[in-house]
Amino acid sequence: MERRSREVVNCPHCGSENPWAGETCLACSKGLTVYIGPASALPRKFGLGPLMVLVAVIAVGLGTVRLEPFLGAIMLIVMIA
Repeated sequence: MERRSREVVNCPHCGSENPWAGETCLACSKGLTVYIGPASALPRKFGLGPLMVLVAVIAVGLGTVRLEPFLGAIMLIVMIA
């Protein structure tokens, strides 16, 4: 039986060896972690898209508050509700 280094892990999708600290396989680009259990237990990952939408909404809100404070206050109340 051949002994492997602990610094290497096999991909659960294609079987190729990868560094243990990697998140995706170097050969097939799929995740190295396999979850067994309910989908609600999966970690949430947020991408760049939702962050950019949040930045845009904040920028529009601040611009509106600067130009028309009353309209900006109404917009803020509508966004919170």
